[in-house]
Amino acid sequence: MPRWLVLTLVLARIAAAAPHVASHDPAFAEAEKLWAAAKDPRGWRAAADAFFALAATAPDPLLAARSGWAAARNAVGDARAKPEVLPFPGKPAPRPLSELDAWFVQRAEQYEQLAAGSPDAVVAEFLRANTLRRYDHLEEANALYLDIVAAHRDHAVAEYAANLVADTFARLEQYDQLVGVVDQLRTDKAFLARFPDLAHLVHLVHLKALRDGEPIGEGSRGPQTFAAYEAVGERYLDAIEPGESDRDELLYNALVSFERARLATRAIEVGERLLREVPRSRLAPRVVAHVARDETDIGLFADAARDLERYAALAPGEADVRDALDDAVLFRIGLGELAQAARDLDALARAPHESKDDLARMKAQLADAGLALPATSWPLLELAPAPLAGDVTALEHIW
Repeated sequence: MPRWLVLTLVLARIAAAAPHVASHDPAFAEAEKLWAAAKDPRGWRAAADAFFALAATAPDPLLAARSGWAAARNAVGDARAKPEVLPFPGKPAPRPLSELDAWFVQRAEQYEQLAAGSPDAVVAEFLRANTLRRYDHLEEANALYLDIVAAHRDHAVAEYAANLVADTFARLEQYDQLVGVVDQLRTDKAFLARFPDLAHLVHLVHLKALRDGEPIGEGSRGPQTFAAYEAVGERYLDAIEPGESDRDELLYNALVSFERARLATRAIEVGERLLREVPRSRLAPRVVAHVARDETDIGLFADAARDLERYAALAPGEADVRDALDDAVLFRIGLGELAQAARDLDALARAPHESKDDLARMKAQLADAGLALPATSWPLLELAPAPLAGDVTALEHIW
């Protein structure tokens, strides 16, 4: 078959499929002329208006709408060659849209209706939301972002919509709604797996919500407060996921919450879990100190002495090492473990911020217990006053 005949047949097929093209529809031809002549926002708007008008009567309204939408985006794109830098003076109030942007919002909504269900319609909805947001119409914009996140998570703009939902709720100071959206997103693991940056943002917001969920200040007490702190501790534990990068922080926050709930045994369990699962955590010394305090509170003095000694070894330069070793010596004496008490006293002599009076007091208590000091501690003898009858040191510890 000759090539000219093949070309003739192809053109005939195209003409049959699109009878509204320029050669068959004068209105379409006129719109195409406007498109070809467009060189500025005014020209693109004229072309867009012509194509959108055609969408009401053309045999293929979607084709006309797509051409109109492309022209509309060109009109706005040219007008924003230099994007505005808008101030953020706190919670904003909506401002009137410019005449061009009001026109663009109208055309975007029109295209969404004509191309409903298409990927381009989602883009139109997203751009409409962005335009409204630029003028602080945040409630209207967020409704559109939320629709995209809810109904079009497979679309490429869903990640940006979710980020803007979070930012917009924050600007509106609607923190409960922000936390609600984050909780919903956390349940969609597949969605977050596609967008690591969004997943990180969701994680940070969730952690912040957990911290802000603590009921009232540490100085308040009462059954309702204790129950609330227990609930916060459980939420910290629930937030830990496989491969969690902040596992030690979440466990530490849970430990502290259980302490505030007066659940020392639960706090000890969580602390030991942290030391087991994240042994090299920077929080390890603080966790050991908390565990030792909790063990003391419920009378586990042998365990407390062991962990106080452990804390002194992990954080030898800390100011409260003196208090930790002081308590460890007392507990060892009370348990009859005088050799270990002597070793703790020797370590106490090397601890920072230790005073001669405290060393003398501890030496006197060891003497009362009938301990012969080892050679390494003989230099302490010159510091020791005569033992005082009834010299009893309270087991209170200072942290």
